[in-house]
Order: sequence, then structure tokens, then C-alpha cells
Amino acid sequence: ADDFGVARAEIRYRINQDGDQKYLPLKLDAAGNREISQTAAWDLSRSDLLPGDQVYYSIRVYDNNSSTGPGEGETPEFVIRFPSLHEIQEAARREHDKTVDQLESLSEQSERIQEKMKNVAREILKQEEATWEDRAEIRDAVQQQDKLTEEIEKNKIALDKTRQRLEQSGLLTPETLEKLQQVRSLMDDLNTSDLQRISQDLKDAADAADPEMIREALERMASEQEAFQENLDRTIALLERVRNQQTLDALTSRLREMARDQADIHKQIAKQNRLPESLADRQAALKQEAETLQEAIEQAAESIKTPQDRLSELSKSFDRKEIPQRSAQTQRDMRAGQQDRSKTGTKELAEDLDQLATEMEAIRESYRQKQKDELIAQLTGIFNDLLNVSRSQERVASAAEQERNLD
Repeated sequence: ADDFGVARAEIRYRINQDGDQKYLPLKLDAAGNREISQTAAWDLSRSDLLPGDQVYYSIRVYDNNSSTGPGEGETPEFVIRFPSLHEIQEAARREHDKTVDQLESLSEQSERIQEKMKNVAREILKQEEATWEDRAEIRDAVQQQDKLTEEIEKNKIALDKTRQRLEQSGLLTPETLEKLQQVRSLMDDLNTSDLQRISQDLKDAADAADPEMIREALERMASEQEAFQENLDRTIALLERVRNQQTLDALTSRLREMARDQADIHKQIAKQNRLPESLADRQAALKQEAETLQEAIEQAAESIKTPQDRLSELSKSFDRKEIPQRSAQTQRDMRAGQQDRSKTGTKELAEDLDQLATEMEAIRESYRQKQKDELIAQLTGIFNDLLNVSRSQERVASAAEQERNLD
């Protein structure tokens, strides 16, 4: 503001390229100062933004020049885009898939490192000395193990961002969020202080060229790597289960949200004497969401096996009901001012979407119960195995006692 202070400021914005220009005054913390640096919260919740809408905005400031009139300055124009639930779900799914793929790759690398260290241990045992090549192999294997731990840390950060994004969107149930936290805890357990300490001990032993020290460190490392591999495999298995649950949560939330929005549009039509353009815009947004949701349900039905194949049946039902096509027709009726046709169309769509959402909720719960049943079956199997081992040990001990008594 040159020699004058900043007197006032405003946000100048419009929703989408063809929207009307609007103005929002900004309350300044230090009006009159030549320079002002502050933050301000801008609540867009009342702007009725639809998925895919863009807000174009800039900030204009005016100085307090009362002689020749206030001078002004304006920032470049920026854009805020309101993402759709489909875009949020797809971004999370891609990140989840990427994390699973990377962890599977790390699992394969871990197995190769274990094999390399076993070979070195056999060579040292056979030769009763640690050659320069053996020590070089050890340093290389330890370096690769260190890189694995670094990659796991990166994946933990990516998982945290995905969880935060989904939590803010409301696409996940508390139970699925809890499972994601369990995955995070398993990933924390992968990089233990014991593993780091043994890695350092192994490097020190290799530098000292002491065969006995190397053998002892290799034995400890083998035990830690075995635990590392088991934890990594458990993490991947749980992450894959959570990925499916996350997908079902998102589909359920989107279907239920669509049903609510459609019912609200029908309610608004019933109260109006004439159809406002804003309702047709909302119907157009629902049509777009119906198209992307139909595709998402089809993809999920191909990759997730649900009890009685109910997800595939729901996908077929969504297709038979022609939700996107009917939404498009209802939108045209609304723009043409066809009140009765619009009222009937939105009512029938709301009823069908409510039915589909209810079925999707049942599918999600049946899948969740299936996961619980499978876990119980696994635990029962482990318990029975332990029981059989215990009984076998008791028979061996009893037989041994009988032999001692005969002697």
C-alpha cells in the first residue's frame, strides 16, 4: 500500500466459470498497517457446493488514501475444487493398492535377504572362517535390511494420509478405522529396536572379522528376520482385508448419501410451485454420481467375494433399475418445468436408491461377519493343534514313566 496503510480487504469469488461474482469482506487484525500477515477461516458450507464444483477466488485490498481515493491491489486468481465422493474413494483405493503392492515387494526382498544370510552362515560354518567375500555379503544384506525399514516408514506415512482423508470424508465405519489402526500398529512392530541393534552388531562383527561373533550375530538376526517376515505377512493379509472392507464402506456411504439427496430433491419439488434451476443442477450432479457409482460397484463385484455373491446381484440390480438414465431423464423434465413428471421421477428414484442402499448395508454386514467367522475358525484350528500337541506330549511322558517303572 506504498505510504498508506491497508484499510480493508475482501475475497472476490465465483462458483464455476460462469457463476456470479460475489464478495466477502475480511476482518483485518491490524487495519491501517502498511503490511499485514494473517490467516482467516472461509466457511464454504453455505455455498451449496456440488461434487466437482470449482471456486475461483482472489483477494483484493484497499489502502486508506483519502486524498485521491483509495488505491487497490489484487492477488492472482486461485481455484478450489470440491472433490466427489467417487474421487476420494478412488484416490484412497489407489493409495491402498500401492501400499499393498509395495509391502508384497518388501516381503519378497526380505525372503531373499534371509536366504542370503543363511548361505553366508553355512559357508562360515563349513570353512570355520569368515572370508572377505562373506563379510561383504553380510554388509550388503544388512544394508538391504536397513532399506526395507526405511521403505516401511514411508508406507506408514502414506497409510496415515489415506486414513486421515477417508476419516474426514466419512466414508469409513469406526470398525474399519479401528482395523486400519491395527494395521498401523503391526507396521510399527516391524521396525523393532532389537532388529536395529542386531543389524549394528552384525556390522560390527563383520568389521572385526571374528567368525564366532558373526555366527552368533547371524543366529540372532535369523530369529529376528523370521519374526519380521511373519509380522510383514500378517500386515499384508490384514491390509488386504481392510481394503475390501474400506471399499464396501465407501460404496454403502455413497449409496445412502445418494438416497438421502434424491429424497430431499423430491421433498423440495413437492413444496415448490415452480422448479428452480438449482434443483435441476443437483439432479445433474446425482446423475454423474450414479454413473461413477455404477462403475465402482461393478469393479468391486469382480474383486470382492461376498456371501451368496450378493454384491454381483446388487450390481445387476443397479443396472436393471437404470438409475443414471432415469436421473438424466428426470433432470430434463425439471429443466422443462414438468412438475408432475419430476415429482414422480424423483420419488421413484429415491425409493429405488433407498432399497439399494439398504441391500448394500446388509452386504457389508454379511461380509464383516464372514471375516469374523473365518478368524474364529483359524483360532479354533490353532487351539486344536495346540491341544493335540499337548495330548501327544502327555502320551509320550506317560510312556516314558511306564518304561522307568518297568526298569
